[in-house]
Amino acid sequence: MKFNNKYKIMNKEKLLQALKRTGWKKIKLNDRQFGYLFDITGKRWFSFTKWFVLIKFVDSLTKDNIVQYKNEFEDISKKTKSWIWGQCFLYCIIANEINASIVEDTIEGDSFGLWGVLRLKGGGGNLFLVDLNKRKIYGKVPPLPYDVHKYSKSLVKTLKKLI
Repeated sequence: MKFNNKYKIMNKEKLLQALKRTGWKKIKLNDRQFGYLFDITGKRWFSFTKWFVLIKFVDSLTKDNIVQYKNEFEDISKKTKSWIWGQCFLYCIIANEINASIVEDTIEGDSFGLWGVLRLKGGGGNLFLVDLNKRKIYGKVPPLPYDVHKYSKSLVKTLKKLI
């Protein structure tokens, strides 16, 4: 009997190694951060700002289940913002299949102030969706602030090599 799998599978071990090579530390599998369980997490510092990469693997993203992930993103965003010193994160959902109709309404990360220069309340996150079946990455790499640009661009580059 021949097994026919229509989905491309991302090698988690290669993703872990790539994250380590690009400077992420304390990389863990099945780790809880900000009250939510993620398949892969990692941490790093930019100057005095603590950064997290938060990755979930799901079978599919649909209109029905995307609400859960959007709510998680918004909750984590609130938890990471601070008037004193916020934390930042990259939230990445890797799915075998993404319903195209949800992409435009979903891929809004946090706003980082006026062109990223005025962060009145520091912290927040950026959101990426990966469709393994279509080999597409959805999300924005903002030009500013520098750290958001740098880490978002690096994650996208890493993911492109693996899909």
